[in-house]
Amino acid sequence: MSTIHFASINANGLNTPEKRSSILRLLWSKKVQVAFVQETHFRKDAVPVFRSPRYPDVYHSSYVNSKTRGVSILIARSAPWELIGTCTDDDGRYLFVKGKLGGQVYTLANVYLPNTKQLRALAGILDILEGFAEGTVLLGGDLNVALDPVIDVSRGSSHLAYSYLRRMRHLLHTHRLVDVWRTVNPDVRDYTFYSAVRDVYSRLDYFLIRHSALPQVNSSTIDTITFSDHAMLHLSLKIPLPTPRAWQWRLNESLLQDVEISRQVDETLSRYFAEKGTEDISPVTLWAAHKCVVRGELIRLGTRRKRERARDVARLLDEVARLEQLHKRSHDQDTRSALLVARRKLKEKLNVTTKTVLTNGRRYFFEHGNKCGRLLARSLREQKARNYIPRVAASDCSVLHCPDAIAETFAHYYGNLYDLQGMQPTRISTAKLPDGFGYAQALTGDCGGT
Repeated sequence: MSTIHFASINANGLNTPEKRSSILRLLWSKKVQVAFVQETHFRKDAVPVFRSPRYPDVYHSSYVNSKTRGVSILIARSAPWELIGTCTDDDGRYLFVKGKLGGQVYTLANVYLPNTKQLRALAGILDILEGFAEGTVLLGGDLNVALDPVIDVSRGSSHLAYSYLRRMRHLLHTHRLVDVWRTVNPDVRDYTFYSAVRDVYSRLDYFLIRHSALPQVNSSTIDTITFSDHAMLHLSLKIPLPTPRAWQWRLNESLLQDVEISRQVDETLSRYFAEKGTEDISPVTLWAAHKCVVRGELIRLGTRRKRERARDVARLLDEVARLEQLHKRSHDQDTRSALLVARRKLKEKLNVTTKTVLTNGRRYFFEHGNKCGRLLARSLREQKARNYIPRVAASDCSVLHCPDAIAETFAHYYGNLYDLQGMQPTRISTAKLPDGFGYAQALTGDCGGT
């Protein structure tokens, strides 16, 4: 029995490449395998690129009319995910994704409720979820309400009536949904959101799971508030996952740009050839073994540099967590100012890595954009897949799937279109169809003619 790591975060807008890259790197550093993201602020007809090789499977539900709301679910490549179906919302309030994890069916529901009338919105979403869900149901997101303000709000009260909150808890009880974090931490007071206007902490972000699936829960924690105004909520579930793939080493080219690291590698190689370059060892063996020496030295130096960077980030995170806990108890303005300074330093530290990644990406496109290489091959492969013609509808409303029949139908159609009297349309072989020959959007599914 293995574990899979879920996380939920209200991102408060992801319309800048730097912020999207930062949250992807943060999720990967936290070893998150399934991420629920709210308030992406993506417009439905203009969703930016929000994926990476580490998170190839991304699903969105965006608002149609403006860049507000929006929820997304990201699934890491390390998760054995098999998609079954999705259900989205034009208002960008919920996203349901159904699939298999480790051979078991799970329904993942990401929810972002409005600031008012949360009960009505949640009731409608749960009714839709009831008809869509299969297997184990996991609902996460920002409910925009503290279900128990006595222990979930720093001042111990809420602007909502107690009867209203009681009906909301009863609704969750009717659907057999349990607050995972409160179940795991029954006596802990912690919060996921800070309102600077009201100077109030509250717990608005939740993971809700069916009561029958509670034995699968391994742990649930709340992070500190860093780049967003919400903290990241974590959940670990026990799932029968297969054995993970073996780790493969790849050279980090940025190590070679470091003068000190290059000097140490040169010294290691010089010492290796001086000690091993004897007549008893053949040149072939000497050359093959030196590759292992270089690889081991680069792994050692890269690990050391990564550990130093992680130590700096961890120190800043500890400082933010200490100041945040102190501010939760005292609400002192000096502590609040020190907390903002610590968060700014942490953001600057994380942005250095993000800017390096973006710069390397722009450099790669500049160097390889006009060359016949891997970048062009991938672009052409995607274009060919988009322009692929799987079927056409003939004039007699029959659907043709055979490539030769499709090519001949095109020949007859354009022969009649340009009124080529007395000319027999030439049979076109599918091998002569150029890549990108794409009229499928105009021709498929229309029984009014070819």
